[in-house]
Amino acid sequence: MRIRNHEQPTLSAAFSMQLSESRTLAGSSIALLERIDLSGSITQAAKDCGISYRSAWQTIERLQNCSSTPLVSRSAGGAQGGGSSLTGEGRKLVAMYRAAEAEHRRFVEHLGDALGEYETYATLMRRWFMKTSVRNQLHGTVQLVSTGAVNTEVVIGIGGEDRLTAIITNDGADEMDLKLGKSVSALIKESSIVLCTGEDIPRISARNRLKGRVLRCCEGVVFSEVTVELPGSKVITAMISFESMAEMELWPDTPVWVCFKASDVILAAS
Repeated sequence: MRIRNHEQPTLSAAFSMQLSESRTLAGSSIALLERIDLSGSITQAAKDCGISYRSAWQTIERLQNCSSTPLVSRSAGGAQGGGSSLTGEGRKLVAMYRAAEAEHRRFVEHLGDALGEYETYATLMRRWFMKTSVRNQLHGTVQLVSTGAVNTEVVIGIGGEDRLTAIITNDGADEMDLKLGKSVSALIKESSIVLCTGEDIPRISARNRLKGRVLRCCEGVVFSEVTVELPGSKVITAMISFESMAEMELWPDTPVWVCFKASDVILAAS
C-alpha cells in the first residue's frame, strides 16, 4: 500500500500460490513454464526470462519435486532434435495460476476502492518462509508409519513407484501427527548421498536405494555435483569427489543408484 500526503491511497499486493506446505509458486516460475511450452526449449525459455540455464533448471527441479505428477517432459535428441514441453498437468497449473491471479487483481482493486475514504491508514503483512541450506527437499505423502520402542519408521511416496524411508524419534512422529496420506517434505543433505552404478541393487547398508539417470554433472575443483532424475520425475543432487565422478564415468543419462540412510532423512510438515 502506498500513501502520499493529500492523495487518495492506492492498494497493491503481490500474488503467489501455495504449491505445498513449504513451497510457494511465484509469477516468475509460471512465466518460465509458459516460455518452455512456447519455445520447446529450456535454454530459449531461460534467455527469454533473463535468467541463467542453471537457474531455470533449478526452478524446474523445485517444481517437479513439489508436484505429485510431472510438469515438464523432456525428449532426447534424435530426428526431431529433442526438446522440452509442458505435460497436461503443467498446462493446467499455468492456467489455474493465471485465472487465480486475475481474480486476485480484481479483489485488490475492489478493496482499494473500499479503503479510499480513509485519509491515513497502515497495513503490515509479512509471510515467513522456512529457509534451509539443504538442496534436496522432496514432497510426498506418508504411506506407512511403523512405531517401535524408541524410533518410528516412515515410508513416503514421492511420485510414481519411488519411495523413501525415514527413521525419526517417536516424540518427533507424535509432534508431527504423522498419519497415512499426510503431506510431508523429506530433506536429505547432498553430502549424505552415495552414488552406485550397476544394474543390480547395490549391497550397501543404506536403507534407501533409488534407481535413476544422471541429469547433469557440475564439476568442481574438489567436489562435484551430480543431479539424478528418478522415474517419478523427482530429482536428487549428490555431492561427491571429483575423482569419484571420473572413476565412475558419470555422464548425463548414465544409470545410477542413489543411496542414503533412513536416519539421514529429515521430515518437515505444517
